[in-house]
Amino acid sequence: MSSRGLPGGGRLANWSLSDVVEQWCPHGLERQEPVRTLALAVVFGVLAGTSARAQDLSAPPPPPILDPLPAPPPVLEPVLPPPPPLAREEVQVEPALAPVMPVPVPSPPSAPPASADAPVAAPAVPGPPPPTSGDPAAAAPKKEECGPGEEKKECESGSPESISTPPASPGFGFSGATPALGELTRPMAPGIGLGMGIEKIDRDLYLLTTATGTFDLGPVHLGIQAPLRWRIWNLDDQKPLFQLRKQDWDEVSDYFRILRYVEYGSPKQTVYARAGELAGTTLGHGTIVSWYYNAIDVDHWQTGLRFNLNLNPGGLETMLQSVTSPRLAGGRLYVRPWYFVDKCSLLYRLAVGLSTYVDADAPTTMAGSTVDEHQNLVAPTKTLAVYGLDLEYPILASELVDLTPYVDLNIIGGQGVGFHGGVLLGLHPPVVDLQARLEYRALGARYLPAYFNSLYEVQRFQYQGGKTKLQWLEEGGHGEAVNGAYGELVVSVGKHFSLLGSYEDYEGPHNGALQLRLLLPEVAGLRLGAYYFKQNIEAPKEIFTSRHNAMGVLELRYQITPIFSVLGQVARQWQLGADGRYEAIDTYHFGFQAGWTF
Repeated sequence: MSSRGLPGGGRLANWSLSDVVEQWCPHGLERQEPVRTLALAVVFGVLAGTSARAQDLSAPPPPPILDPLPAPPPVLEPVLPPPPPLAREEVQVEPALAPVMPVPVPSPPSAPPASADAPVAAPAVPGPPPPTSGDPAAAAPKKEECGPGEEKKECESGSPESISTPPASPGFGFSGATPALGELTRPMAPGIGLGMGIEKIDRDLYLLTTATGTFDLGPVHLGIQAPLRWRIWNLDDQKPLFQLRKQDWDEVSDYFRILRYVEYGSPKQTVYARAGELAGTTLGHGTIVSWYYNAIDVDHWQTGLRFNLNLNPGGLETMLQSVTSPRLAGGRLYVRPWYFVDKCSLLYRLAVGLSTYVDADAPTTMAGSTVDEHQNLVAPTKTLAVYGLDLEYPILASELVDLTPYVDLNIIGGQGVGFHGGVLLGLHPPVVDLQARLEYRALGARYLPAYFNSLYEVQRFQYQGGKTKLQWLEEGGHGEAVNGAYGELVVSVGKHFSLLGSYEDYEGPHNGALQLRLLLPEVAGLRLGAYYFKQNIEAPKEIFTSRHNAMGVLELRYQITPIFSVLGQVARQWQLGADGRYEAIDTYHFGFQAGWTF
């Protein structure tokens, strides 16, 4: 006789034919009270489900339904091994059982017997038992959502939140607000300050008075400033003295310098936004936009915009160089296509990115260039667009370590193509943060990597041999395809120590570039900071001796008292000369500052 008719899919091994007929035929049911009949059927299912060998059909009927259920008969022990944690699951997948009703497993021998009015009758209700903590069957539905071959552990801990990749933007630098060029030694803690000092720019000496403020309003970081330079000495004896330096305030954009920056979050968070000076901006994998500064000309201030959105399905990174005179803009859109197929699959980590950056006024030649009344260089221009396609797959993505290989294929519109293949490594133990990048580059003859770099605002007019950057490419660039490499390392310890080093080099002359950035913690009241970038290096001796294609700053701060400090600075920046050529100039500053922290 088949067991399909018994409750719970049990067997007839422990029951006589007369018992079965008496319990299940209509006449037998009429002789029982409804409650007693239901309970008897439940007990029947429990005892029948625990049987594993054939028994005499004349075995006695089950005990009274109101008595406590006895422990399983000893005769069953040789057939069913001691119930391991997966015993319930083993019974459920037994081929002879009906898929409609799972069979409850008796409690282990050490557990007390269940009472008749306890949830013994629950299995009589169709449907699986309620999931319990530690029950492997409880995780079964989640495992069924995973793709083929996925382990249950990956599905449980591999939700979109836990396996989502960090944003592709490396986000190298200091935590919190990114310090701009020449601000490495400003107090990191929120506060206000008043300063006075002597500053030399070109052949003029100035009395600099400034008021600064730094505020942290939850995730919002705000920096304000009011620098006023008063000319007190002129080395040529041709300019009026005790006048406010007009180059600092002769354009609408100059008045935006009062808002040094306002920043929300950080580039690696879900939402990031910044308005103000763009300091060391890197987007994507840094193969198109890398450590870009929008304000390296001492006579011109630019207030730029950045916005990042990082979600599980994908994200967006954008940049605008100036809100008052927009010219350079673009961004990167990336998506994880497998997010829409199977969120538990490891393929979910794969990200595909598309980038477009446009300079609407890229100078084509310096021939016929002029200088306007605001010391802006005016030259023939045209629109230049750089496009990129990239792939990345984080092999590791956790709070302590991340490892992400990537490939980028970029095209400079109308010029050349470049390939980048590299790996990003991040180590994030408590307090210390280490990030490294190693990249191979294959460059077409008319292609430049990291086209929008730290010196772009000058190189767009003045790159090599008196040519603009675009003109250099249009006239042949490298002359032939070249190979090269790029390496970068950033080590940070909280907000008080940061070290950046990067170097790139390619086949051919004048293709090396070095970048260094250092911020030291305060020792005995003294704090040091430095930044230096040099491009088109041919020999090691040119790293610090040649003024061509270089900029940097060296600062020191000595805290005399908790309020008063001494500040010294020397910086190499750029200024447009009367002949329409950019010149690297050194500026010097020495002064005092009083500051109060909140």
